[in-house]
Amino acid sequence: MAGPIKKNYRIGRILRLTLSILLLLSSVLTLSACAKGEPKQFSSYLPPKEGKVGEAIQIDEASKIKIVGLRVDEEKGKRILVVIYDWTNLSKQARVGSDSYLITAKQGGVQLRPYLNTVTDKFKLVRQIDGGATLEGLEQGFVLDNEEEIELSLKGSTDIIFTDKGVPVHAYPVKVFVDAG
Repeated sequence: MAGPIKKNYRIGRILRLTLSILLLLSSVLTLSACAKGEPKQFSSYLPPKEGKVGEAIQIDEASKIKIVGLRVDEEKGKRILVVIYDWTNLSKQARVGSDSYLITAKQGGVQLRPYLNTVTDKFKLVRQIDGGATLEGLEQGFVLDNEEEIELSLKGSTDIIFTDKGVPVHAYPVKVFVDAG
């Protein structure tokens, strides 16, 4: 009978010794982590929820869009809203607008179809500009469905942003509301 009791006693000692070593290691690691200072809190540019025509709107850390005008064209029985805007590349490197932001439009909650046939210079949409430069007079067209108000969405190329508390969230577009007139 003494055999099994002695064996259980040894297992108990080994478990206590292992637990003691683990506790000691975890406390040493915790102290060394504290010595490194405050934990890193991530942050990023938080764009506004809404903007206005004529206002320069920073949509992410690297792009600013200013809607300078709107016009409505008629083509083949369709009414086309043309959004005229300037794009500023806020980064330090050369970029192409089509890789840096996305402009979409909705009417009554329904996504409007892009339309470039009435756009003056389509090549501006893919022109590369240097960091810090502004490309003026870009145009993007959308086929209007009706006379309802239009919700433009301006979204930068950033997919994830960090709130002021350092919490990661999906990036959101800046909304600009305009008349279909």
